[in-house]
Amino acid sequence: MDRAARLACLMAAGGRCERCEGYGALEWHHIIGRACRALRWLPVNALCLCLPCHRWVHARPRLAQAWMELRWPGRLAELRRLRG
Repeated sequence: MDRAARLACLMAAGGRCERCEGYGALEWHHIIGRACRALRWLPVNALCLCLPCHRWVHARPRLAQAWMELRWPGRLAELRRLRG
């Protein structure tokens, strides 16, 4: 299931990083961590990020949350609600 969800994430982003819009090696990032199985495979919990942006998101979680809230208002709140 991970393989299909990852591919869907990359395709939905059009093969570009959703933060910097660059091309290159792209990764599947879980907004709410993979350990939350209820959200693990939901498209709304996925971001397509290049390696530098993926590292940035993990290294600066508060800035990343602010960026996500600006880009997708309410998305984090909805994920937290779904997580329970």
